[in-house]
Amino acid sequence: MDAVGAIPAPEVLPEEGIPGPVGLGVNFPRRVVLQCSDTPAFVIEIVRTAVQDGNFVAVVGWPDLLLTEIGQGLEKVVAVPDPGVEPLNTVAVLCEGMDLVVYRSEVQLSLSPVRARPLLGKLRKGNAALLLVGLTAPSPHVVMDAKVRGFHGIGPGTGRIRGFQIQVQLRAKTGVSTRVVQVGEPGHKKTRLRVV
Repeated sequence: MDAVGAIPAPEVLPEEGIPGPVGLGVNFPRRVVLQCSDTPAFVIEIVRTAVQDGNFVAVVGWPDLLLTEIGQGLEKVVAVPDPGVEPLNTVAVLCEGMDLVVYRSEVQLSLSPVRARPLLGKLRKGNAALLLVGLTAPSPHVVMDAKVRGFHGIGPGTGRIRGFQIQVQLRAKTGVSTRVVQVGEPGHKKTRLRVV
């Protein structure tokens, strides 16, 4: 009798998160804080990968970040160059409606647990991952230290940059690892100049 009247529980699908750049080998979970070094090329790759996957991204407090480098999907990016006198309030509101929020602090700051609580509360209610640059928060999901290593496309006195590598150290509770993200072309063919 109990089996006849039982209502099956709804199926809950696992959340995949927001994909990281190719070569990083990680997905960024939603509703968590991520921290990153002030490396604009790496942040652009994170944003580019997110929007190409169909996610909406807000970039807060970074007026000189070259968002045009994202290419396709730029219409999915909201830029807030000046978040006002209470930037964390602006970031908190965006966390409720976006998929990824990138916030760059003008000065290096460390948020105390008390000051971070309202922001983290909004983050947990929304569906976004929060990437902090120049700002540390209590217990981040992952800390990424990125450095540009090696350029491709420049010959002796000629050429232009066609690609470069970014070395990223990932620090999480599970351990530390280093990955390499390739941006642009992986290399170039040497060509001879012909004088006519």
